[in-house]
Amino acid sequence: MDYLVVGGSALEAKGYEIGTEDIDFVITPKGFYEIDDELEKSSRFRMIDKIKTMIETKFFFENTWRTVEFLDPGYFSGERSPDEFIDYVKRYRSTKEKVGYIADPEVVFFMRLMVTDWEIYVQKIMRDLKAGLSIDLLEDVIKISENLGVKEKIEPRVEKTKEIIDAQMR
Repeated sequence: MDYLVVGGSALEAKGYEIGTEDIDFVITPKGFYEIDDELEKSSRFRMIDKIKTMIETKFFFENTWRTVEFLDPGYFSGERSPDEFIDYVKRYRSTKEKVGYIADPEVVFFMRLMVTDWEIYVQKIMRDLKAGLSIDLLEDVIKISENLGVKEKIEPRVEKTKEIIDAQMR
């Protein structure tokens, strides 16, 4: 199955201590629909929630249940296909590690600003900046949005994010 590690877990894998307790994966559309069946069969997973764009489960690891989220890339691919989004991130905006491809921080920021309720993720971006990430990554978010054909949607969100961060970090 083709996938990317994203979200706070990707940032932690890159060495930033942000305190996330879950792990997020973006998986191919085919894998997204196949994983549902696999999760139901496994005793190591408990289904929690399934919506059109995300499957959230609990995975039993080291004597505790941990949250795992599987995300549909179609929600983040803009004008491109979901498979093209995964290919773009793998080729240009990630690093390959033993566990698979780990998305770069600007991809994490982009995905947070792509969702409908993006404003709630500004706090997470602020937390990430406090952990050592650079606000300049927001410029790379705009470059990603250009590549995916959603600059008109993302650029105002980036500007508003900068304003909120500036106001709260003064």
